[in-house]
This record gives sequence, C-alpha cells and structure tokens, in this order.
Amino acid sequence: MSGRSSCLSMSQFGMESEVSGASDLINEARAKVRAMVERETRRTGSKMAGYHAVASMIGRTPEWLRAFCCNYEHVSLDITVMNIHEAYRRAGNADGAS
Repeated sequence: MSGRSSCLSMSQFGMESEVSGASDLINEARAKVRAMVERETRRTGSKMAGYHAVASMIGRTPEWLRAFCCNYEHVSLDITVMNIHEAYRRAGNADGAS
C-alpha cells in the first residue's frame, strides 16, 4: 500500500467551490430570514406572528422556519433558499425601507 487514501475528494472533481458557494447561499438566506423575522416581530409585536408572516412569504410553515433559523440539520431546503432571497428582495430590506 502506498499510504494514500483511496477516497476521492470533492476538489478532485471541482466541487469544492460549488459546495462552498451553496453553503454561503444558505448562510446568507438564514441571515436574511432572521432579519425578516425580526422586522415582522417589531411590526406585529409578537415573535410567533413574525414567524407566521415570514413563513407565508416563503411558502413554508412557521415550524420549518424556526428549524431553519436554528440551524437544525434535518431541515430540507430544496427551492426554499431561493424563495427566501426573493422574498427579502421584494420586502426591500430588514429595516422596512422600500
């Protein structure tokens, strides 16, 4: 045996930057959705109402949204990350400016 690992790395297939890019996109979406929840919480006076409002904007349940905000590993993302970015764009910004 040569001592080299028989496992292939993602960088051998040029996937390392793709994985990093996806992770960055998810982290950015998580920051945006947290900002949107905070804005809606201030607007409604209720954290739960804030979750409900933002969840309806992105087409998910408030329970899913709370799990996503808390970095739970079991949360499925599919197209939701793109929905978050689009909802954030439509909303203007987290401070409520249009």
